[in-house]
Amino acid sequence: MPRHNLRINTNQHKAKNLRSKEDDLNIKEAITKTKLYLEERFKNGGGCQL
Repeated sequence: MPRHNLRINTNQHKAKNLRSKEDDLNIKEAITKTKLYLEERFKNGGGCQL
């Protein structure tokens, strides 16, 4: 029965789930910005000239 009670009482996880979703969005945004930066920086074969 304990598992059944956990499934019924979802309020205890509400705050955690909301924070987790917000964190996921922040991580996705950071990855997207990093990807765009790296693509721009290295589109002409890098940025390091020897």
